[in-house]
Amino acid sequence: MDGRLPVGRHVVESSGALMLKDVKPGDEGVYNCRVENLLGSVNASLNVTVQFGPHVSLSSKRLLAEEKQNVSIACNATGRPSPLITWSKLVGSLAGDGIKAQDGTLKIYNVTRKEGSIYICKAESILGSATDTVQLMFFSPLRFTVRPPQEVTPFIGSTLRLSCSAESDLSPTTYWRKEGKSTLSLDSNVLLNGTLVLQTIKKTQEGSYICKASNALTTIDAKVKINSPIATSCSVIKKYVSSVSGNYVIDPDGEGGLAPFSVFCENDR
Repeated sequence: MDGRLPVGRHVVESSGALMLKDVKPGDEGVYNCRVENLLGSVNASLNVTVQFGPHVSLSSKRLLAEEKQNVSIACNATGRPSPLITWSKLVGSLAGDGIKAQDGTLKIYNVTRKEGSIYICKAESILGSATDTVQLMFFSPLRFTVRPPQEVTPFIGSTLRLSCSAESDLSPTTYWRKEGKSTLSLDSNVLLNGTLVLQTIKKTQEGSYICKASNALTTIDAKVKINSPIATSCSVIKKYVSSVSGNYVIDPDGEGGLAPFSVFCENDR
């Protein structure tokens, strides 16, 4: 107590008795009674302990998680005397090595979809009981069904298509970005199936591109490195690279053929 009697909820009777109305947990404390007259005074004190029924609160009312993760839900209970906390499942039992309920916290290890259900926390004492529920929903992990290659070396002037798609129980979205950039260049676009299309490849498109797949729970990504594009002929270099004559590296037959070699291109003619 802070030294003041509960405002509006106490009465001191003519007999000297103190009556508290609508007792609350905050009324707990030591109360002092003082009686005095012309001959002196006397004091008496009383320690008041307030008992009240259980009340429960959960750390979450609804929890979504991917399979194979570990989840925990804390059930906090108040009451005097201290209530006993137990967990149960709306349908079925809590049996299983991967399910533990200790000190009011429910823990489920390496979850599977079959463990998704409504779970009930109950706090009980001699003054009654209280319950609260939490819905646990578990989904298959987000995963790539098609990943782009880790590295690719395109031809200058060609069109490059990089496929990327993902799946999960929760509908995923797929998007692309270039590393170090917030948006893709104007000469690129992403198809509805998640494929990144880079038109008319040129050196400025060299770099790392990241495909990201997201759902309501998580995000995964896959990175592809686009190497400096190579030319197949001097005419390609003149059209897409430079109109200045000089030595350039070309690769006429592409990957798997002869190694790229240097030639002099008369591009200013």
